[in-house]
Amino acid sequence: MIFLSVKVEGRNKKGLYTSKWVNKLFSMIERNCTYKNIGFCCLTDNPKGLRKDIQVIPLKHDSALRGWWAKIKLFNPDLPFEKGQRLIYSDLDNLIVNNIDEAVRFPAKFALTSITAPNFKPDGVIICYNSSFMAWNHGEKSEIYTEFNDSVPKKLRSDQDWMAYILGKNETVMPSSWFQRLGLCSEKGPDQTTKVVFCIKPKNHIAAKEIEWVRKIWQ
Repeated sequence: MIFLSVKVEGRNKKGLYTSKWVNKLFSMIERNCTYKNIGFCCLTDNPKGLRKDIQVIPLKHDSALRGWWAKIKLFNPDLPFEKGQRLIYSDLDNLIVNNIDEAVRFPAKFALTSITAPNFKPDGVIICYNSSFMAWNHGEKSEIYTEFNDSVPKKLRSDQDWMAYILGKNETVMPSSWFQRLGLCSEKGPDQTTKVVFCIKPKNHIAAKEIEWVRKIWQ
């Protein structure tokens, strides 16, 4: 199985999402996954500073796939993985807080997260999925990539809205109890059922300065 991340320099705001974020994400995964022989891969336009054990898939500049839209390339059927190989993706600003073995072996060929902000309804948003954490077998849902065109970002807000548009609203989602927004966690941290914390606001680097349990985890 391969754990994936996407790092696009063009998405960096005030120094966010550097290679350090990739390294910390994969370190959290290592501490919270008991499976052996796991691999790490980063799709990026700048591999400088990444751990030496991280496989790099170069991202070329694409005006239509900037920022979070670059996640569409995760579903390119021509990526250098064996068909059916288990792939697990996490956003760089996630905190992996407890064991994720259940998520890795979740019994579905493709699964993602249910929406965590049902009242967020600006133009271009389809209230359906959250793509911050996903698991799938390589080759599944390749239409996310192959059906994409330059007009999509003009009518939809983000990659997860495109996934809802192209796939429909009946895809498998992992248990919502596994995921929590940082702002809804207690001062002592998430409970034992939570596997992944979404750092919507504040982001990891700020939260680590302000919250002790985040500081201990995000390293």
